[in-house]
Amino acid sequence: MTVSEDEARECAKKQREELDKSSNAEEIQKAIYDLIQGLGISEEEYWTDYVVKGYMKQNTISKLRSEVLEGIEDQAKRNEAWEEFVKTLTKSYSIDLKSIE
Repeated sequence: MTVSEDEARECAKKQREELDKSSNAEEIQKAIYDLIQGLGISEEEYWTDYVVKGYMKQNTISKLRSEVLEGIEDQAKRNEAWEEFVKTLTKSYSIDLKSIE
């Protein structure tokens, strides 16, 4: 259910390429530059480490969510099922799962 580093690198590469084609590329690049400066890392580190780890986390959560909610069509029921899943994990394993809500 996890996302490989290679998959995440490919996503980051595609995102970077799409950014250059965007109609507001300059504005987005400025925001990314400001974030990079705030993080105190290089642009290369941002795209090859920070973004890759972020994609790995988000895509893994997305895959988990899809699996947990498979077959549930109603949005309200999907939300309820996900909240119950997170609550059960939190209680069962005494962990903080705020980042996947």
